[in-house]
Amino acid sequence: MYVNMTNRSHTPRGALNPDRIVEAALELIDSEGLAAMSARQLAARLGCKAMSLYNHIASMDDLFDGIVDRLLASALRSAQPEGDIMAGASAYLRLAEKHPDAFILVATRVWRGPNATGAPKAAGSSTECRPAP
Repeated sequence: MYVNMTNRSHTPRGALNPDRIVEAALELIDSEGLAAMSARQLAARLGCKAMSLYNHIASMDDLFDGIVDRLLASALRSAQPEGDIMAGASAYLRLAEKHPDAFILVATRVWRGPNATGAPKAAGSSTECRPAP
């Protein structure tokens, strides 16, 4: 189940929240690789206990969905103009170059977040795509 991370109220700097957890997870994957990703490693990076993460995310699957959605959002921002297949393909390839280990998640997981429907449209697809249930 995807946790919508855009409708969260502001929390003080340093406090855990889904956005901060996703950001730290992406940094961990970028610096140490996808194989190094674990709740313990992520918690150590955030300065908390592993179980504290689950007050903000339902599961590691939800965390991976959040990472995929964050990466899709960045690709959508750079795939302009919308509907230009070359711009969409270039944005997708830049995403793979910038985040090679995290890109594995984008390439292998079902896209469930709010940006899942925008990615094919931005890439010039005329096929309507719906997020997985």
